[in-house]
Amino acid sequence: MRPAKLLPILLAPLAVVGGPAFAIELGASGHPSGNSFSLGAFAGGHVFAQGSGLGVAGGPQNSDGAGNAAMGGLRASVGLSRWFVAEAELAGLATQDRVYQRSARVLGYRINALATLARGDFRPFVLVGAGAMQVASTDAQGSAGLTPDTKAEVHTGIGFDYRVLDRVSVRGDARVLQVPSKESWALTTDVEAMLGAFVSFGAGRAPSPGPDASGQPAAADVSGPAAPAVPVIVAGLPEDKPAASVNAESPPSESAAWPMAAEPARAQAMPAESSTVAAASGAPTIGELLGRAREIKFEPGTTKLNDSSLSFLTDLAAALLKEPAAKLEITVHTADNGDPKKDLALSRRRAEVVKRALVDKGASTDQLVAVGRGSEDPVAPNLTRTGRMRNERVELHRALAPAHGP
Repeated sequence: MRPAKLLPILLAPLAVVGGPAFAIELGASGHPSGNSFSLGAFAGGHVFAQGSGLGVAGGPQNSDGAGNAAMGGLRASVGLSRWFVAEAELAGLATQDRVYQRSARVLGYRINALATLARGDFRPFVLVGAGAMQVASTDAQGSAGLTPDTKAEVHTGIGFDYRVLDRVSVRGDARVLQVPSKESWALTTDVEAMLGAFVSFGAGRAPSPGPDASGQPAAADVSGPAAPAVPVIVAGLPEDKPAASVNAESPPSESAAWPMAAEPARAQAMPAESSTVAAASGAPTIGELLGRAREIKFEPGTTKLNDSSLSFLTDLAAALLKEPAAKLEITVHTADNGDPKKDLALSRRRAEVVKRALVDKGASTDQLVAVGRGSEDPVAPNLTRTGRMRNERVELHRALAPAHGP
């Protein structure tokens, strides 16, 4: 087939799907929701079964259907949940009839439902779908060749996608299609294979802001660069010596064993002497170290502390020694790795590892409580490596032991 005749087929999906898909992207960027979006392109081949009814139903019986076809097109997808995706495709196929070798251009319209089988960079999936194929134009002369026609089809398939960059993934599909044959009440089986790429955008569902220690709703998270620590001034301390820092990109842990020091009624009981002494010595104070909690890092997928974390933990243990009345909550979060129970267990083990490391460096176990939150409180979409790295984090919050007596 001449390239000039194939070009309109490949451009048609771009005109029909491209415009709406880019409009979705602009909407998603401005209004993050529980869904994620992607826009992709693909190319491959389609093998028509001999005796296919496309283009010959009601036509000449000396035609044996369409021949094998090159194909290409675009798809737009929306994530319905962690595991399920809905998508629409528009494909262009360049084919010819088997008898007269007359060229024809076919359009394929499809709607698919995908179920992913794993999470992570490599994700296998299965899909089911339905659609139609239309002989949009043909070079047939009279009865010689394929004639304009439209046939419904259903299909199933398997495939995979693999994330190669923050927002870019490659994808492969293999499918089996059931298409009406030229015989009455019969079906033929077509097969096709495709390889493509897609770009993901949008945001996952943001966590509902939980109440802070004072019982007021916490501020909603704002995605973007890590927010600076916000000092909390405790009564009895000089204003230039913050007693605690609250990381603005995530709300306090709802499972805290101790209330946060930001609670006014209890914060007044915080002794000031030890904090003042620590500041006078020139060593980092607890208040200064809280905002650097992200310096605590683990080897991917393990509970082994990264060597770069040791210096920070040494400084934090020394600061705790100088403030024996200080209480800290160690809260560990993970990215979404596909199994919420495993994510939670990993975060709890990591929190205990941080606590044990501080105790080994001289801090008192009574000063520390370890909390694991798993993947339930993301601060960024889990769609990208950058987002998952932000979600893999350790937070430190100053806390107070429960009051006893009146």
